[in-house]
Amino acid sequence: MIKVLVDANLPYSSKQLLAGLGFDAVHVRDVGLASASDEKIFRYAQKNGRIILTRDLDFADTVRFRPGKHQGIIVMRVSYLLTAGQINNVLKDFMKNVPTAKLKRSLAILEIGRYRLRRE
Repeated sequence: MIKVLVDANLPYSSKQLLAGLGFDAVHVRDVGLASASDEKIFRYAQKNGRIILTRDLDFADTVRFRPGKHQGIIVMRVSYLLTAGQINNVLKDFMKNVPTAKLKRSLAILEIGRYRLRRE
């Protein structure tokens, strides 16, 4: 089962959506990391075998977070004007159509209607 850590810049309902799709999902609020630094979030995800789901473009830095050297990172590049429902629709389409094995140890950049995967 794929384990996901949902960052604070995504709606709490994204965690619930992922759980409904069969993922083991936790939100940073659930584990006391709501206002934590990127480093703390990254360390927690690595220690607990979780893929990070975020809108924080800092996590797309492949020098700092090298694909293949972490559990996996999904960066959603969507407008901050989108509602939680719209964000979750983009996320749902992505998670239903991408083989989950490809998410492990890779960087996924998710946009509306498309995505890119970068592996080691």
